[in-house]
Amino acid sequence: MFKRIIGLMLVAAMLFSFPVFAEDTAATEVEAINEVVEDSGNVTFAKAMGIFTAEEVGTTPLTRGALARMFCAVTRYDITLAGAAKANFTDVSGETSAAVAEVDAMGVMTGVSDTMFMPDGHVTYVQALKAMVSFLGYKEYAEAKGGFPYGYYIQAQELGLIKNAPSNINVEITYEKIAELFKLALNVSYRRPYEYDEDVKKEIVKKLTYLEYHRDILRVNGLMDANSTLDLSGKGVTNRGQVKIDGILYTYDAEKFDASVLVGQNVDAYYNADTFEIIYAEGADTTIVVIDDNDLDGLYGNKLEYYTPEGKSKYLKVDAETSVVYNGKILPNYTEADINPFADTYMDGHVTAIDNDTDGVYDIIMVEAYETYVIDKLVDGIVYAKYRDGIAVDTRDVDLEANGLLVNIKGEPVKMNALKSNNIVSVTRAADGEILEVVVTNDYYTGKLEGKKEIGGKLYLKIDGILFETSNALKLNTFFEDMTMGLKTQVIFNKEALISDFDQRTQNDYISGYLADYTVTEGMERAQYIRVFGADKQWYTIKIGEKISINDAPMAKVENFDVAVGLEGRRIKRQPIRYTLDEEGNLKRIYIANTTDRTAPFFMHEHYDGDPTFSGDSTGLYPRYYSRNLSGKMFIATNVIIYSVPAEADRDNEELYRIRTSGDSHIISSGSRNACEAYGDRDRLVANVLVYKGLEAKTTGDATAVESGRALIVESAEEILDDEGNSAYRIVCVTGTKTIEYIDYDGKFLVAPGGTLPDKGDLIRVNVYETGGAVKAVLYYYDASEERIYYESTAASATAPADPSYVSTKWYDTSKYYLFAKGIVTYYDGEILEVTYKSVTGAEFSYIYRLSGFRINKVVKRGKEVVIESAGANDIIGENQATGMGSKIVIETYKGATNKAIVIYED
Repeated sequence: MFKRIIGLMLVAAMLFSFPVFAEDTAATEVEAINEVVEDSGNVTFAKAMGIFTAEEVGTTPLTRGALARMFCAVTRYDITLAGAAKANFTDVSGETSAAVAEVDAMGVMTGVSDTMFMPDGHVTYVQALKAMVSFLGYKEYAEAKGGFPYGYYIQAQELGLIKNAPSNINVEITYEKIAELFKLALNVSYRRPYEYDEDVKKEIVKKLTYLEYHRDILRVNGLMDANSTLDLSGKGVTNRGQVKIDGILYTYDAEKFDASVLVGQNVDAYYNADTFEIIYAEGADTTIVVIDDNDLDGLYGNKLEYYTPEGKSKYLKVDAETSVVYNGKILPNYTEADINPFADTYMDGHVTAIDNDTDGVYDIIMVEAYETYVIDKLVDGIVYAKYRDGIAVDTRDVDLEANGLLVNIKGEPVKMNALKSNNIVSVTRAADGEILEVVVTNDYYTGKLEGKKEIGGKLYLKIDGILFETSNALKLNTFFEDMTMGLKTQVIFNKEALISDFDQRTQNDYISGYLADYTVTEGMERAQYIRVFGADKQWYTIKIGEKISINDAPMAKVENFDVAVGLEGRRIKRQPIRYTLDEEGNLKRIYIANTTDRTAPFFMHEHYDGDPTFSGDSTGLYPRYYSRNLSGKMFIATNVIIYSVPAEADRDNEELYRIRTSGDSHIISSGSRNACEAYGDRDRLVANVLVYKGLEAKTTGDATAVESGRALIVESAEEILDDEGNSAYRIVCVTGTKTIEYIDYDGKFLVAPGGTLPDKGDLIRVNVYETGGAVKAVLYYYDASEERIYYESTAASATAPADPSYVSTKWYDTSKYYLFAKGIVTYYDGEILEVTYKSVTGAEFSYIYRLSGFRINKVVKRGKEVVIESAGANDIIGENQATGMGSKIVIETYKGATNKAIVIYED
């Protein structure tokens, strides 16, 4: 007896002192145990067994009411029944009251007083031990050892319930820790179902766990030796949703979890005693090492060597009994290349080494290896890859769809005819090349590449501030080392969400130009050059580098560049190109268009006509010789580049190469439609580049009013610096639904009073030079705030006229019926409108117009904000409709004009 007392004193001394309190009173001013992950295997176990609900989170502190409900969940006591007993505590109700009544009757938990249970109070670690010891049927033993708290702690320790105990046993317990406690309790015989043998005067405890007694759930510990793809048992593979443990077949619900991933490991599996359905499984008594493809060094004798994240070399022992499994298939004979298929290949994956008897020699080496491709095209059952030479998948001898081998990332079947160019597929093959699975992922990301960073031995790319881990395959990309920071980059992910490739075309600031000539110098060193007319209207002579790529195909050396990109007769083919230069300014990459190959970054649509309108929704081209309906229309991109180049006979006359704009369409068409070459994406009828050949090039500087009959409303006007640092003015204008931008280097737009830029909502009309479309002069300017019109002779240094000037002979010529003036709508009936004007002398006169043919806009002043809108006939108001409220308008029209403009001004 003396020794027993000493033992109790020693145990008590080992515990940190804590205050004496009622046995179930929640502790105060304590911290929860939060060192664990939020959803470990313990929490997953508790959810699978129904002890937790799906919403429980591992780091949340546990309440007394929740613990009571957990014990009822284990015993399957239905707290929702209408007839369920209710607790005699005043602070609980509903289902919680029924749960509290049950645990109170079981002697598992009691109230903090005769009337209070405190269901929202937090449970401490030692309180949870007391409840579990009581639930398992060992309460009387704990009481004999001194009761709460010491006796229960000692009893829990004897039962094996103490693991990773907190230094302070009064700390609040979390869901993670109580889940661990429920799992540890399965190693304890459940003492409730016992019999008393009168002959020997001793109780007989049935060797049952609490799950077996209450739920008919058993546990098996053994080697999972087979699943649907791998057989280590020698007895054959299983169907999906089945595994074998020590050769015995078990099922599982594949929609809820995948037990088969544990194949090759010793496992603890919990299963229904009647159906042999696994409810939960986890690895047990097994040492597992997972080695990423980048970290694997190789097999040297009986050692599998690899590197840690810190770069240190380590090894695992293998022997003649070690089984090697390559993508789910055992290899009777294997080589080093089978264990490390990642060396100098596009393979991604990892190696898993399993030691099931903890003797230091690994029993199973499982290799998972696959390749990821971006589909270029499908031809006769062969899937060709982008960025890499050769075939991605040859399906001529295997029906992927019929055999269930073509799936999406969720494992759902995919039809073969659903595969398209630019789809991403991860392909898994057996060691002999047999296709085992093709996973369609289609996982891209495009953003600004900001850097490369190595963390823990792994390489990451930083894109838009996000770190993405890279795969083994990425480093073999020809252009990987040349990736340029700060540029837009599109990356491709494999099925494990690692970057396995990138589209180098998106990684470059490509230069657009028109390839016009090619020359070779044969001096001491042979050199090749191309002559390019740039989209910036400049000519460039560019040396061809030693290593270049043409349409993403790397070429170590190109002896005859003109032959490589195409000939026109005996000379290099003239064509639009996109290209990049290396650090020395030599040609590094070039992209040319064609009519058949989808790998080209842009595609040539031949034989289209120019559309002289280039305005609004009608912007576009139509194919020659075909019906001019909408379905055949080639639309024009807003940033279209238009090259006007001479015919082949005049190809060497560089003066005849021009860059046009949509505003030059009347020159391009010259009264009739001219065939052009249209370039864009093959699958979309949108032209990014147009080429007109053989047009007559005018060299005179005569001005042409390209916006004749259109009042241009100023959207914005600002001073800027161009790409070369030169000061200029940018003016953006609106007419109808069209937006026009002008760049002015000479101050021609300084037309507002005091020689300043116009404001938003003001009107201008310009003349431009035919060559290049530069502004010659601003002919008329309407100052909306002052409600005054200025004309060319006074505009550049304008000061407001002494008298309001709505109409002047400068812009009102009765012989030509020309008018640019401000007036009031005095009559309007939806078709006919009468506008009254005031001359310089103050005399009023009116004109009547038919509304048909007028382009209408509206400028609305809302406080300090000016809004420009497209308008219609219903926006016009005549004084006959609302006396004294006729619309204020500026109108431009002249005899024979097809485009006439009205701008309504509303305060």
